[in-house]
Amino acid sequence: MNVLDGQHQTGMKVALTQVLQGRIAPQGNLYSVMRRGGAALCVLLALSGFAAGADEWEQAAELLKSGQSRQAEEAYSKLVEKLPDDVRGYLGRGRALWRLKRLDAAIADFDVAIALDPKSADAYNVRALANEDKGEKARCIPDFDRAIELVPKSAVFRTNRADAFFKLGQADKALEDFNKAIELDPKLVYAYNSRASFLTSLGHYDRAIADADKALSINSRDTTAYINRATAYGNKGEDDKSMLDFNKAAELDPSNAKVFSNRGYFQSRQRKYDLALADYSKAIELAPKVAQNYSNRGAVWLKKGNYPKAMEDVDAAIALSPNYSRAFRSRAAVWLAQGKYENAIVDSSKAIELKRDESGAFRLRSEARSAMGDSKGAQDDACLALVLGPQPGSGRLAAVSPEIMAREQESLNALRKSDTPESRLRLAAVRRDHASAILNISPQAQSSEVLEEALAYARSAALLEPGNAGNGALVGTLSKKLAAAYFKQATDLLAHYDREPGDTTALELALGDAKKAIILGASSAPNLYLLGTIYSRFPDDPLASALAESPLQMSLKIDPGNIPCRLALARLFLQRGAYPPALDAMEECFGKDPQQLDRSLAADMCRAYVSANQSPRGEQFFQRVVKARPESSTARLALALLIHAQGRNDEALRQLAALTGDGKSSAEDAEFSKKLLKSWQEKKR
Repeated sequence: MNVLDGQHQTGMKVALTQVLQGRIAPQGNLYSVMRRGGAALCVLLALSGFAAGADEWEQAAELLKSGQSRQAEEAYSKLVEKLPDDVRGYLGRGRALWRLKRLDAAIADFDVAIALDPKSADAYNVRALANEDKGEKARCIPDFDRAIELVPKSAVFRTNRADAFFKLGQADKALEDFNKAIELDPKLVYAYNSRASFLTSLGHYDRAIADADKALSINSRDTTAYINRATAYGNKGEDDKSMLDFNKAAELDPSNAKVFSNRGYFQSRQRKYDLALADYSKAIELAPKVAQNYSNRGAVWLKKGNYPKAMEDVDAAIALSPNYSRAFRSRAAVWLAQGKYENAIVDSSKAIELKRDESGAFRLRSEARSAMGDSKGAQDDACLALVLGPQPGSGRLAAVSPEIMAREQESLNALRKSDTPESRLRLAAVRRDHASAILNISPQAQSSEVLEEALAYARSAALLEPGNAGNGALVGTLSKKLAAAYFKQATDLLAHYDREPGDTTALELALGDAKKAIILGASSAPNLYLLGTIYSRFPDDPLASALAESPLQMSLKIDPGNIPCRLALARLFLQRGAYPPALDAMEECFGKDPQQLDRSLAADMCRAYVSANQSPRGEQFFQRVVKARPESSTARLALALLIHAQGRNDEALRQLAALTGDGKSSAEDAEFSKKLLKSWQEKKR
């Protein structure tokens, strides 16, 4: 017989719902227990000690609350043996089994609990969550419905159902439940945090930040709220604010692996790969059995070009979670980078088998098949990837309305069910709307990642509805904007490298962005000039020097008047010791615009003239410059040097003497001329 009658249980559950709704604030890591309805269960089990003795129930509940799941399972099993009709034993053991990932056994215990007490709202709630973890998302909703029917004022049950609706792609129902939960309990931190995560996933970052702010106004030490706000700021591109919040979360809860894994993700997005590696390593140290952290760290190793480390991590992820599709996708990327195309095809196919809408795996397999000469297979995979659409790593990178998100999910589901001209047109329309919505957001929010997402949606629309000229125009517009974003990124990275020449990672990233700009069809003179300049900056790399020449020449062909480009080409020739073409380029520049000539360039020209045994040619050139710019002490100094190189020492000395005595020379040129004059005079003696 059940030791609690229905009336007693109902009254107790109403009281316990108050605990769940935040009227008794959770401490430390109890937040995660509360999220899953565990607080109600633990308190229920701790407060209602009857037939088996209060101490036994309290001890079992304490084991469960403290995370000692295996010991809790054993304790509750003993209680079940003593009292096989007591619902508490099955609820407690089911909760412990659930934490141990023994989901079928946990669900079986929850089934018994519900059979013993059909009015146990907690049992319906936790059974729903266990089914959700098992992947049986559709089975969750009826149980959540029943839990809410039994305790209609439970904000926690509403929040849990909202999460389930969102995972089922029913964003409108999810938002309705989140809003209702907060209406029921305006001080429930869990509801604000869950809605913030939901809004971030839809790209509504400002609204997510507002929810995180509200959660922190209720509990200023809530780690999850800081993580949520940091994530929203990071997706908005407000990196400094994002890192401040991640750092605060790490300070509040240094044993929370999620803090470090999330911060590592954004460090990687900011291309701070060493910091990302450190964060992922810390997350792995704290949670060594979480496959995602290994997979993500492997992706960073891949970006750094360390293929053995990348492979080691993705192998570890697969060993921990053999059905984790993204780990196979990550390993396919490592194989592809190493040119092992057959292996890349095997792993990307496995990722697709595990998750049919894994568009990134289709893209990787397309590249591998193309490299293997399978053009048809490559084209088919590329098309499928476009139809499935982009899959950002952290929610949606740009905010669009929930209405668009809901239409997109419905349209994609309809196409999967039946590939007809009508279903294709329907999905094309929403993809076009999605791309246009991103295009219309604030220019400050249009990062390259956001524009990549928009372009992917536009290309998807163009593939699904090739006869619509508007789709092609949208692709063209977004391609130009994305090329411009890549150009700016590459320019900024090159400037960073020029300030810190040892940071070759910045140079490599700049090269990647410059190539992307050109691949998008933007082979403009500035883009080609930038690409050539970046190649020319690689220290002591003959291949890079050779690769630099072609884009610089192409840029000059488009824009012959680009003096910086011509100078870059001249420096390239000087590095190789190809003095005649270097001098041709430099004379072309300074003959048209003598104002560009400075001491450093004049010195380079003098060395080149002398090294090429063309001092007379140099003398003639600088005579022309002096005639055009008689005030240029730099040109007059260069002329003196070249006259001296031809053995006409007295004439060269007169030039220097004039430079030092006319009072018109620059301070640097005058000082250098005095030293040189003294040196030549001493040699003459």
